Amino acid sequence: TSEMILLLFLVVIEGFGYKYWALMESTPSRVQSDSPESFPLSFFVLTSVIFIIGVGEYILQMIF
Repeated sequence: TSEMILLLFLVVIEGFGYKYWALMESTPSRVQSDSPESFPLSFFVLTSVIFIIGVGEYILQMIF
């Protein structure tokens, strides 16, 4: 359901720190730093996370 996708999205992005992958630094880190944020990279990270969660939920619905 859409509620589950939203909850999982928040857990992955905020809880696991994947929103910090959109920072302009040479290595992907999961902690906050002073590096500026890249908005195209942020869009790619957020879209990828939503897509992966959606595909995972679709696969689980087809199995069960």
